Amino acid sequence: MSTFFYQTIAILGFTELPRIWQWIIVFMVINSVSAAILRKALISATTRVHTVRHGKANGKADFFQICGVQNSSISAFNYILDHLHDGDGVYALCYSNFGFDVPTYVTAMRKAVVRRNKEFKRLSRTTIGHSISVGDIVIHKMENNFDATFSLNPCTYGFFLKEPLHTLLKYGGPLLLASRFLLGWLGFIPIIPNFDLEKSSSSLALLIDQYLALRNNTRDLGDDNLPRNLILSEKDYLLDNEVVRKTFTGAHYAMTSNPHGDTRNTSDLLKTYYDLCGFRRTFRPITFEVEIPEDEKIISFYHHHGGPKIAKLD
Repeated sequence: MSTFFYQTIAILGFTELPRIWQWIIVFMVINSVSAAILRKALISATTRVHTVRHGKANGKADFFQICGVQNSSISAFNYILDHLHDGDGVYALCYSNFGFDVPTYVTAMRKAVVRRNKEFKRLSRTTIGHSISVGDIVIHKMENNFDATFSLNPCTYGFFLKEPLHTLLKYGGPLLLASRFLLGWLGFIPIIPNFDLEKSSSSLALLIDQYLALRNNTRDLGDDNLPRNLILSEKDYLLDNEVVRKTFTGAHYAMTSNPHGDTRNTSDLLKTYYDLCGFRRTFRPITFEVEIPEDEKIISFYHHHGGPKIAKLD
């Protein structure tokens, strides 16, 4: 076997290379192969669900949230915190810079839901999945674990992308996969700044994995027909809203003027939540001098008479 190995590398010209190049190639092979072998175990070891706000006994709901590309699941949803009931819990899945592994993330979120259920005995509490962009890949696979889901600009499937982005991702998948493999351990270094308050960074491996997960995610017709609550951008540069609406046939929709995945215009974004949850009043930011009654500051995500009153937009 060893003779065959040496003959093979000799035929490939490896033995004719200068010694320095032989060492460089050996390092690259070890770097790539060892990272590929340990990648999933490292993702599992470093994935965690962070408690943003611990639920209390007087709470009505618990939110399990996950963000999109180059963001933080902790701060990306800050716009909604002041509009929840005092006892509501908020739990955020934090990405691992070793990669985006959907089964690992789904398992972590389900364990967090189970822990919450054991703590509060699952009595009179609504469980809500909350996602932004590619985070919906995880939330959508957990539809049966939630009483309701809310997704901002859901990047659930590759065919949701506008052209030419869809075609580029479809045929560029092998190149992305090869790039992740060749980078090896270097790909795990967080060097891409995120757009979040924590000033954190993402690794190339995480970003590449997110695009691959989007490309490779396969449809589940049963889940696609379930009731969902979606917030779409009026002028989304990334997603084809018509395709999204035709895919999620059982979903309810609200539109925002915010760009894709952008939560900075909180007033307009919060109005869409009021719309989805059945409020039909003029929305005013709670920072106005005129005092708004306490019960109108809270968005009613909770079930009433068998479910929230949600209107489907035309």
